[in-house]
Amino acid sequence: MDKDTELQQLFSDYHPSLNDSTNFMTTLERKLEAVEFIKRKQQAQLRRCRIVMTLTICLSVLAGLALFAIVSALPEGVRLFSFNSNIMPLRLLEENSRMIALAITSSLMAWGIIAVTNIVQDIQGKRK
Repeated sequence: MDKDTELQQLFSDYHPSLNDSTNFMTTLERKLEAVEFIKRKQQAQLRRCRIVMTLTICLSVLAGLALFAIVSALPEGVRLFSFNSNIMPLRLLEENSRMIALAITSSLMAWGIIAVTNIVQDIQGKRK
């Protein structure tokens, strides 16, 4: 109860002065302008993030299509890499090198898209 009475005494002794209304209004206007400035900056940043995300997705899809077309256009017997070995797992890798390269590349592109999307969502989450 002692702390309650101290708080009541502290608040009862507090009497703020509001004698200069022009100074108050200029300070308020400055603060409101600062809020609007921050709001405009955040909206611009959000637009940039959306543009970057859209460009990243478009470029990754185009790169994936181009890679798929190039690898598919290679003759069937052409291997992308060779170990010159008779060991079965290495021969299996050599024979399926085209599909392995496509799988790795598409996985990397998917990871890139997900990474950019997560970055944009993190930025948007910090904004809110």
